[in-house]
Amino acid sequence: MINDPKSAHFIAWTELGTSFVVSNVGEFSRSILGSHFKHNNFSSFVRQLNMYGFHKINRTPRAQRTSTDAQTWEFSHHKFLRGRPDLLDEIKRKALEPDPTVKHRVELPGEVNLVISFTFSSCLNPPGRCTARRHERRK
Repeated sequence: MINDPKSAHFIAWTELGTSFVVSNVGEFSRSILGSHFKHNNFSSFVRQLNMYGFHKINRTPRAQRTSTDAQTWEFSHHKFLRGRPDLLDEIKRKALEPDPTVKHRVELPGEVNLVISFTFSSCLNPPGRCTARRHERRK
């Protein structure tokens, strides 16, 4: 897409070739995204870039920013460089980080595993009064 002459007026390398610029976001979304992706939503495109480790470079001062359609967006990735297709295989999707609220614990053999289950019907009738059942499982 970035090297396609048909999209050159919407997406292009910067002078140094270490980042790329998307201009006229609205027209880019309508004309280019749909032919390369299942969508033409610029926000989804940006989300995909972020998932692969790309970073937005802010060059426009906040006071001078216009509507999203007219803005110019610049993105970089340390392994996405003009003339270096050999680095593309090293760009990987970020792994999902584990949920810090979930406690990871190894259960030892012979421990009793307590399971508390709620029945939704008991939470609805009468309202606000749930019943719980306690089950014990031995490993």
